[in-house]
Amino acid sequence: MINMGDILNTLKNTEYEISLSEFSSKYEVEDYEVFDEELNKWVNYTESCYRKHISGGFPDIETTPAPIVLIAMHNKATDKTIVFGTKSINQTGDFEFRTYKDENTMLRSFVTYWADYYPDIVSGWNSDQFDFPYIINRIFKILGDDWVKKLSPFGIVREKMVEIRGREIQTYDIYGVTQLDYLDLYKKFGTYSAKESYALGFIAQEEIGETKREAPCESFKEWYDDYYDSFVDYNAHDARLVHRIDNKMKLIDLAVSVAYLAKINFKEVFSPVRTWDVLIYNHLSAKKIAIPPHKKKLASAFEGAYVKDPVLKMYGWGMSFDFASLYPTIIRQWNLSPETLVKDQMEPIDVDTMVNCNQGLSKYAHENDLTIAANGSLYRKDKKGILPEMMEMMMVGRKVAKKEMLKLEQQYQEVKNELSRRGTGV
Repeated sequence: MINMGDILNTLKNTEYEISLSEFSSKYEVEDYEVFDEELNKWVNYTESCYRKHISGGFPDIETTPAPIVLIAMHNKATDKTIVFGTKSINQTGDFEFRTYKDENTMLRSFVTYWADYYPDIVSGWNSDQFDFPYIINRIFKILGDDWVKKLSPFGIVREKMVEIRGREIQTYDIYGVTQLDYLDLYKKFGTYSAKESYALGFIAQEEIGETKREAPCESFKEWYDDYYDSFVDYNAHDARLVHRIDNKMKLIDLAVSVAYLAKINFKEVFSPVRTWDVLIYNHLSAKKIAIPPHKKKLASAFEGAYVKDPVLKMYGWGMSFDFASLYPTIIRQWNLSPETLVKDQMEPIDVDTMVNCNQGLSKYAHENDLTIAANGSLYRKDKKGILPEMMEMMMVGRKVAKKEMLKLEQQYQEVKNELSRRGTGV
């Protein structure tokens, strides 16, 4: 799903048209959903506000038929919001506005500004799937490959196709500059439950009590043509919203911390498999333990977690329990790890047999100092497994960090109170 509201803000719609038949053949529009910011919900494209506001569709990121007329960004290093535009404005807000005679000049200035700072990390709301590929393709189209290469401190920008919902989407790797889409960061680290909407305005309202600017008219075309000052402020405000959300949630800092902890690239924090793969490798390497070579196996089904069969009847009051760090605790308690598994001692088991240590598999486990899981698998207890060892290391480290955080917060509050008592503030 694509947030069309953010996509269309920087494009001059009068210079781009695509027929619905062309759009349908390219995107299978009857199956395509977009977030309609007027209705505040996901709808089929043909039913959305964008179908009536735009002449047939939105610009293709690969062919980039529409010129870029405005780019808004917030530079965290200088704590300034910069807007590059191709029309002058009468009044600026709390941002710096730079105006240019045409798109060519604006893009040259943008690339030069980028190269002056060479950010380590760049982010935006759904920026990986639209903003960055569209800007890069447009720079290539207007200025040429040499200007695209200037976006990288190493002069290397590589195209990469990724599959999303069965469709291939064009993206780019800018060597030396990590792209962390803030929408992806929010879905990965920022929320534990599905949201009604992932539109920037909706999430900003939930997290920081702010939302996007109200449109003074029905279409973006009219907004751009007749209310340009407001249009510029709208885009500058969007850039600040992402910055303010991160100021509160610190998700970029969290991603960087996870990457340094696991010794992986920043972009790889989205993959728990990659993160734990490298964590385990480095942990074993430090213990001078070599991991067996990877063997390709045919995909096959495997039994999942134990689920107790319910007793069907009418119940009175019920309770729901939420255990902190349940899976890591289970792994530590039963010493679950590949090298502690007793492979040749497995048979079906029920709960009654499991808790009764005087018969069957439970008796065997008790006599041989083994743990027994609900599926009947047995694990050694004489040697701590690699996974329980790492879980314990992570959980203890988390408690130490949390304790230190509370200590620092208390010290910070004491300093604030003392400065307030002196009348100097903070």
